[in-house]
Amino acid sequence: MTATLEPTEARPWTMAPGWGIAANLLPPEVIKARRMRKARKVLFIVAAAAVAVVLLGYAAATFTAFQAQGRLDDAQTETTQLQHQQRRFADVVDVKAATTRLTGQSKALTTQAVDFPPLLAALRGALPDGVNINQLVVTLDSSKSQGSGTGNAGGAGVLDTSGRKHIGSVTISGSARRLSDVSAYVDRLAKVPGVVEPYPTSSNAGDGVVTYSLQLTLTDQLLPTPTPSSSAPSNGSQK
Repeated sequence: MTATLEPTEARPWTMAPGWGIAANLLPPEVIKARRMRKARKVLFIVAAAAVAVVLLGYAAATFTAFQAQGRLDDAQTETTQLQHQQRRFADVVDVKAATTRLTGQSKALTTQAVDFPPLLAALRGALPDGVNINQLVVTLDSSKSQGSGTGNAGGAGVLDTSGRKHIGSVTISGSARRLSDVSAYVDRLAKVPGVVEPYPTSSNAGDGVVTYSLQLTLTDQLLPTPTPSSSAPSNGSQK
């Protein structure tokens, strides 16, 4: 056995002869083993702390990515819903834009402006189920809408027997499910006030969808009715 002497802190009571002597009788192998166990424990704690930090960082990154993915999914769902709503109201927006444009054109072309919103509403109201309007173009003859010019203007109007003055025409194009739906739409347009002789100019069927184009003539029935002047009082005596 080997004994190792280690210096000790000087204390007043150790100043007496023989009192300052201390001996560690543990073998060096035991001391080294204890130091190794302490070093391993420290290394284990440090390694465990590092692993914990890495795991916490990974968990935080995963949670942040999960939240970001959730927000992205919500945004994509909202975008899809808005696109569906946009497609649902696309016809309304197009008709409103066409109404604004045509009202401005009519005021520039005529002194007696045609009231387009009721006309466009009547044209849309005559649509059978499954028939859509993709484009609607109104052409006005300013000279005839102001009262000059007589008779029919050619095209479908040559078949008109209403005796009304023609003030313009309308071209409509769109889609339908069947050709019979287009024919039904033409029949309904013929009953709209101020509209004469609607007739299809083209129709094509394919892939379960029928695309059509038709034309109709507008008459002066759409112009505002002049306000009648007040009649003069009769000269007859009252009894």
